Amino acid sequence: MLKESGYALGMPRKGEFGKKGRNGPQRTQAEVDKFIKRFHAGESVAALVKEYKVSRAQAYNWITRHKEQHKGVALTPADLEKSEKITLRARVAQLEDENKRLLNKVMAMMIKYKEI
Repeated sequence: MLKESGYALGMPRKGEFGKKGRNGPQRTQAEVDKFIKRFHAGESVAALVKEYKVSRAQAYNWITRHKEQHKGVALTPADLEKSEKITLRARVAQLEDENKRLLNKVMAMMIKYKEI
C-alpha cells in the first residue's frame, strides 16, 4: 500500500497542495499565499482561521513555513503601503456592512414601536 517514495496512498507530500488531506481538502498555494499576506497585513490569526476553515495549528504551520522560505527577505515600503491599503479597504467594507446591519435593526425597532 505504499508508494515508492514511502508515502501512503492519498497522503500529500510536503509542499503539495490541492489534494484531499486527513481533515478535508487542502488549500492551493495561492490560497496559502493570500492567507500569509493578510496575516502580515495585520489581520488576526483567529479571524483568518475562521474564514479559511483551518485549524490554528495549520495556520501557524503555514506562517512558519513562509518565514523559513523567506529568511532575509524584507518587504519594500511600496509593498507595506499596498498591504496597508488592502487592509484598510477590507476594514471599511466590514464597517459599512456593520452600519447597514445596525441601521436595519434600528429601522425595524422604530417600525415595531411605531415611531416612524
